[in-house]
Amino acid sequence: MNIIHILAIAIGLSADSFVVSTTEGMLLKHSRHIHSLRVAIVFAICQGLMPIIGWHIGAGLFEIIHSYANWAAFVILTFIGGRMIYHSFCPDNYSEKQGHSIGLKLWLLGIAISIDALGVGISMGMTGAHIWFPAMMIGLITAISCFWGVQLGEHISKKTGGQAEKAGGTALIIVAISFLL
Repeated sequence: MNIIHILAIAIGLSADSFVVSTTEGMLLKHSRHIHSLRVAIVFAICQGLMPIIGWHIGAGLFEIIHSYANWAAFVILTFIGGRMIYHSFCPDNYSEKQGHSIGLKLWLLGIAISIDALGVGISMGMTGAHIWFPAMMIGLITAISCFWGVQLGEHISKKTGGQAEKAGGTALIIVAISFLL
């Protein structure tokens, strides 16, 4: 596998992370670079480790795990997206916009959006490809795109107000549906 293939895979896998991190930025009332960095690191760890885990799992177990993992990602992302849309209509009940860029919620988002990276790791293991360099590139590209995604989301939120939260929630639900397709 050459560097062009690895970069294409990394960019493709980081697309969902970029959308979710942009949504995170939309949720933040006052972002600091630490928020962007936190999202970037967690999502990069999840996206970088999943191919390694998949590489070790093997194709037989993937079919069992994959069917449940897609549903889990769907439920988590739909729930979070739905909450965002709901709270955009009830701003009084949700005056404290913090996003999910803390704790368990952020890690669950990171895991949910990196399920496809698990499949990439399994396919790479089946072809005998090396995994460490591609996993590092996937993590690096994800970190960069997520850092700027949070920044972009905050900028969009400032320009559009509550509409950004509705759009972000809708984007999460679309990403969730894509896991089932």
